[in-house]
Amino acid sequence: MRLLVLSSFPPGVGGGELQTLAQLRELASRGHDITVIDLHPRHDGPAFETVDGIAVHRIRTPRWPVLRAISYHAKLMLRAILSSRRADVVQFNHIGTAVISAAPWVGLLGRPRLLVVWGSAREGVGPFGAGFKKWLARREARRVESVVSLATETISNLERHGFDRRKIRYIPNGVDAGRFAPRRASDSVPDGFPRRGPVVMTVGRLVPAKGLEVLLRAWAEVTRRHGDPTLILVGGGPLEEAIAKQVRDLALQEHVVMLGARTDVPDLLRAADIYVSSSKTEGMSNAILEAMSTGLPVVATRVGGAGDIVEHGTTGLLVPADDADQLANALVQVISDAPLRLRMAHAARKRALDEFSLPSVVDRYVALYASLGRS
Repeated sequence: MRLLVLSSFPPGVGGGELQTLAQLRELASRGHDITVIDLHPRHDGPAFETVDGIAVHRIRTPRWPVLRAISYHAKLMLRAILSSRRADVVQFNHIGTAVISAAPWVGLLGRPRLLVVWGSAREGVGPFGAGFKKWLARREARRVESVVSLATETISNLERHGFDRRKIRYIPNGVDAGRFAPRRASDSVPDGFPRRGPVVMTVGRLVPAKGLEVLLRAWAEVTRRHGDPTLILVGGGPLEEAIAKQVRDLALQEHVVMLGARTDVPDLLRAADIYVSSSKTEGMSNAILEAMSTGLPVVATRVGGAGDIVEHGTTGLLVPADDADQLANALVQVISDAPLRLRMAHAARKRALDEFSLPSVVDRYVALYASLGRS
């Protein structure tokens, strides 16, 4: 299969970029011919490189703002036309610039187009907000031949935005179950990790969508009701100072550790006891999948794909978004009940292996690519 993918791509560090890289590595290891057009505009660095057997074209733009947008759109359109001529399927991982600039031309060349919707498709969120450019991107997105939704909730939202339900397939993200594996007796405690427990951890960008201000309010109640737990926040972002201030205002300095961005997330997860996600909006959370694969019970808000991943009462607990009281109650329940934590941990690992392993998810994409190629 010759696949062209238009997507933002590492060194970007978002969950979508890392999931894309993992899936494309798996495809390349099976012998598929993969080309990526990195949608992140860059001023320097190589215009072309090979990453783990994947051919990556990076759109380089001048530094002058007046020329930057014109150059970016023109180069993106030209590169998409040239690369799609030898592709069996062209995949778009964003409803945005690439869909506007490239998708119509790819369609005119007769190449089947697949759109992967990373987000929740909620009204007003991301490309489903107001503005002419977003409206135009949605209009072009509705015209592609097939759409992948990472969460069942997103399917309903897409339908409300006029997407044809017959075109939409549900394919979740996948997780590398070898890299994200349960704790071993020989594992050491990572640097900066608290040695007292129980330890609850969350991983993600420090941005409003993650609902961390709600989590901290809930955590204040958890520490009031339960001895000496520790909450670890892993990740950086624009809210770092605001979150640190809220920790001080709530007198949680002894119960919250902010580790910033880390490259040893698998080791950190293995050292934790529980994973928490307080997101207000989400597509399909890679972080929840990674925690479950590591063998952690999960307490999460019921947004986006969380309901598809977490089995309430079996692999974790689900609570409404923006509700600090219910989040606190769920955390206290899991923290206080060690046998429950153990049962959920085993069930979480089993579900990650059975339903969300990276090879099985890539199998579903390959089947979809083949059907699009035949059509």
